[in-house]
Amino acid sequence: MQIEMCKAIDHPQVKLAFDCFHQQLVAGRLIDNLIAAIPYAERIDVANVPDRYQLGVGKIDFHHIVKGLEERGYDGTITYETEPFGGDNEARVSAIKSYFNF
Repeated sequence: MQIEMCKAIDHPQVKLAFDCFHQQLVAGRLIDNLIAAIPYAERIDVANVPDRYQLGVGKIDFHHIVKGLEERGYDGTITYETEPFGGDNEARVSAIKSYFNF
């Protein structure tokens, strides 16, 4: 796993991108793996499973994601790789803002 690589190299310039969408699809245990990755994460990519629709439309509960990030003081980059459900781009932006405080 990438976390072990970051630990082995042990250099501040070696970071990882944690992808919530792929983590949930491939390995599950999303929250546990996210929490383990936070110290090594340069960015966190969010999208909902199964169709990358906006937050709140899918299987991932982003309240838990946000809580885990806030409790651990994550202040890095978060990217949103979402598709607007039903083509409603305003709903997609609204959903992001309802979960993440800017």
